[in-house]
Amino acid sequence: MLIACLTFLAPPVSAQDWDQELWLDQRFSFSLSPKTFVLLRFSEKGNENISHFFETFVELNVGFHAKPWLTLIPGFFHFRFDPFHQESRFENRPLLAVLLHTRRERLRPTLRAVLEGRFPQNDPGFMRLLLRPGTEYNISTFRDRPVVFWLSNEFAFDSRSDRFSRNRFQVGISVPASERFSILPYYLIESNRLPGLWDHDNIWGLSLWWRL
Repeated sequence: MLIACLTFLAPPVSAQDWDQELWLDQRFSFSLSPKTFVLLRFSEKGNENISHFFETFVELNVGFHAKPWLTLIPGFFHFRFDPFHQESRFENRPLLAVLLHTRRERLRPTLRAVLEGRFPQNDPGFMRLLLRPGTEYNISTFRDRPVVFWLSNEFAFDSRSDRFSRNRFQVGISVPASERFSILPYYLIESNRLPGLWDHDNIWGLSLWWRL
């Protein structure tokens, strides 16, 4: 219900504005203790025919299950824009994520809040707040692990303009291929505020997740 209400805040989209993109993620989760884990993530983003990789990043997070309903996740991103171009640029992003979650039988509502500092190469840094309400639903069981459908809607607020600057609506499914490996195809609509208009991206993504 929360996501349905917040979706009305999303910017209007028109089909002629949409760009087509393909994203690939590789995630590695390491359990350090029952309450602590490390998450390493690599990501590549390209156009629809994979002729141009315009962005890559590596992300490192350390998670702490502070309460049954609360997880704290400090982390760090390193981005590369046009990584194979001679004039490639980078950006660093330290962050702190707070994840609230509960479970009601097969349903798992979540709310993720992220405060991140963005420090682009040769440009002034700024802060951004991300709010991502979402929900997960266990559809069935496969290989003794749940098949999970999820959806979320993320809102970004930029300190440079003090206003809503980006929206991401995402839907996907997590399918266990083995005890420690899952495949997560997803679809995402990303809308970014530009001067005088909104830019929209139509994205098909695939995440490969190893739990070690």
